[in-house]
Amino acid sequence: MNASKGLGQNLDDFKKMTIELANAGIDEKLSDENEVVILLNSLPDSFKDVKAAIKYGRTSLSLEECISVLKSKDLELKMEKKDNGENLSVRGRQPVRNENNNSNTNSYKGQHKNDYSRKVWMYLLKSKDQAFDSFKAWKKLVENQTSKKVKTLRTDNGLEFVKEEFNEFSSNEGILRHRIVRYTLQ
Repeated sequence: MNASKGLGQNLDDFKKMTIELANAGIDEKLSDENEVVILLNSLPDSFKDVKAAIKYGRTSLSLEECISVLKSKDLELKMEKKDNGENLSVRGRQPVRNENNNSNTNSYKGQHKNDYSRKVWMYLLKSKDQAFDSFKAWKKLVENQTSKKVKTLRTDNGLEFVKEEFNEFSSNEGILRHRIVRYTLQ
């Protein structure tokens, strides 16, 4: 496979090659396992761990399973190249009622979401003013647990997120701010 091409294009080339071999008039068809071995041996070095795991960790090899694993690994490699930090969404504005149907207690939900791992942290807030303190506490928690730095903060451009203290904290901590249009899901 050509390392400069993407996995999808290389898989297409591989399928074309197997079709051409089948149409060449050879009486014996390549077995599924032989196709997998050819595919694995043609992979670039970035897939060497996957090659070893598939070759030596399985008793039987299926082309569909192999392609599925390769696509997963390709997606993982793309995510690693993009950014290994945290992308976050902080949202509010959703009234939360307690069991007595009384909305006096916590009227907002602060939600912190990591786009890569799909982890979500939920904080119940009494007012929007608590969003900044909630974010600082969450940032400290995540950085201590993962030993990684929060690099990007994606917010819905609501007024609770554009306060001067939020902007100052972000610039002091080296956090890139990404503001999306309010009330839109991104």
